[in-house]
Amino acid sequence: MRNALPIAFILSLGALTAQAQIDVASSTTESADAQTTFFVDIPQNTLKTTEKPWHRYVGKGSKGKSSVNNGTHLQLGAVNKNISPEPFDIHSTLTETIGSVRLTAWLTRDGKAFISKESVAGQEPAVEKYLHDFAIGQYRDAVKDELKCETGKLKGMEKSLAKIIKEGERSVRTVRRNDRSSERTNAAMTTSEQDIATKSERIEGQRDMVDATASDPNASKGAEKTMDGLKDDKKDLQKLNESQGRDLDDLNKDSRKAQRNIIASDDRMTEMQAQIAVQRTVVANVQAKLESIR
Repeated sequence: MRNALPIAFILSLGALTAQAQIDVASSTTESADAQTTFFVDIPQNTLKTTEKPWHRYVGKGSKGKSSVNNGTHLQLGAVNKNISPEPFDIHSTLTETIGSVRLTAWLTRDGKAFISKESVAGQEPAVEKYLHDFAIGQYRDAVKDELKCETGKLKGMEKSLAKIIKEGERSVRTVRRNDRSSERTNAAMTTSEQDIATKSERIEGQRDMVDATASDPNASKGAEKTMDGLKDDKKDLQKLNESQGRDLDDLNKDSRKAQRNIIASDDRMTEMQAQIAVQRTVVANVQAKLESIR
């Protein structure tokens, strides 16, 4: 039987499934237009899972065109009343990093910087919230997928455990059934051995009868016929006894195999139960992570 998983490993699962912090950062150039650029890292996302949702997000409510040029996405006429009562243009890039996607965005109107040092108070926080809401939504969807995956693993393990338990129970039933069959076979063998002994005694007695009737051809012939019948009966009993012995050997062999299976099932069950305990911790941690996303 393998050792249970180390406690340190189990505790480390909490760190692996802890919620990632999502913050929107920004920087403003010192150029004449003083363009402000916003950055946010979206955990557990890839370009494939982020591009289309982002394009839909910035295009919601917009009547402007959407295009991609040299990796930069441009959404004309984006609409968000918290940022501005008038439409604006969003320029953005997505860069995949290890375990996340970095979203970089800047806003313009009529080709000029829209968010800058001269922006109206509250616009920059509104843009940060706009990007943060998208990042949180993407992160939440990713964690939902993670929870679905980990829950699926748990169900698979529990299904495997149920199968192992059934295999062990089936082997236990096999041993018990074979034990009962062995008892009946042993009793039958004892009976057949007693019958063989009885036949042997009768054959010896009949042999004396053959000798005693040797002078009378008719009587001797009848005595020999009777002895031949006894010998045939004895052979049949001996064959039966041998067959019963082979049956008993087969039962014992099958029981030994079943007993080995019971031991193996117990070991596998213990190992699987340990894995399930760990996986339940993983699922609980991912569930907690999902519920804590704000």
